[in-house]
Amino acid sequence: MQTIDYVTVGDCLRQLETLKQGRRTILVTDTNVKELYPTIFESCEHIVMESGERAKNINTYQDICRDLLDMGVDRGVLLVGVGGGVVTDMTGFVGATYMRGVSFGFVATTLLAQIDASLGGKNGVDFEGYKNIVGTFVHPEFVLCDPLFLKTLPQKELRAGYGELVKYAMLAGEDILASSDYIARCVEIKMDVVRNDFKEGGRRKLLNLGHTFAHAIEKCTDEYNHGEAVGIGLCVAAEISQKLGFLSVEECKKTIKMVEKYDLPTQIPSSIAVEELLDAVLRDKKRDKSSIDMILLRNIGAPIIHPISFELLFEAFKG
Repeated sequence: MQTIDYVTVGDCLRQLETLKQGRRTILVTDTNVKELYPTIFESCEHIVMESGERAKNINTYQDICRDLLDMGVDRGVLLVGVGGGVVTDMTGFVGATYMRGVSFGFVATTLLAQIDASLGGKNGVDFEGYKNIVGTFVHPEFVLCDPLFLKTLPQKELRAGYGELVKYAMLAGEDILASSDYIARCVEIKMDVVRNDFKEGGRRKLLNLGHTFAHAIEKCTDEYNHGEAVGIGLCVAAEISQKLGFLSVEECKKTIKMVEKYDLPTQIPSSIAVEELLDAVLRDKKRDKSSIDMILLRNIGAPIIHPISFELLFEAFKG
């Protein structure tokens, strides 16, 4: 096992009993995880939400808070989200706000959650189709990343994680893709960034590589999960980097091939109108009055934060 900050990677599920520390513990999970791992929930109070990104909304948040009230939960509780990114985001948001904050931790069960979504203290819900537009910055007490859970993931769920894995390779170097401990490597990269820029004032923005267009794609269509949308977003970022003169044509092609290697889509679907997509991009959290911070590439392993005016973004995208 390896522990980085509050994240443990390896055969670590057994640690959950120790982490409870005698506190009343309530597990939060979704219907899929409950069905796959029923024994985890047999001897512990739990709340089950619907699975999928569509469940990550204010209504589900209210339902969980209502359940906690009905269960007579006070501020001494420990909430533990057992699931993928939707469950950990929702549990973290409830934990950060219920009774002005209670203790919470995560058991991450998907590749996406283990290398990205459960890490870093961002907790939130989607609103009016915009991802994570309502949320908080509060660290969990712990995150347990046990690779055992990955054995039950269908291929599409693995692709959801592969999009983030390729992102880390573009941020820190492609050698991570050949590493046997790639989960721990991703955790190290993210937690090093978060440790020095918790509320995303500077360097943490680099972790959004590929996400500006990915979030817009997710708003405009249900065709792709998050990692698949990130795959497209990474290719768009590489292409814009090349058009603006930051990235060579050869390196741009190389980044797109990295995405293709993991069976991820590389092009924005023709079913999405350019105007619709750009409208969603321009509503991104990272925008200001006249520009948006895009994460671009000078090379694989050499990302930059570059503000792009809305006009230039439109020209770069259309050109």
